[in-house]
Amino acid sequence: MTDDKATVELLGMQIIDEIIVDEVNYYKRIYKDKGLSGLLELI
Repeated sequence: MTDDKATVELLGMQIIDEIIVDEVNYYKRIYKDKGLSGLLELI
């Protein structure tokens, strides 16, 4: 088992959080520009 407070674990969680935020922002921009139908066409 790993320690979820270890430096490497915290860094990994931070990087994953940044990736998620980037992805969400990408889809938000598409939704804002093209609406729901444009978003659904993309996925």
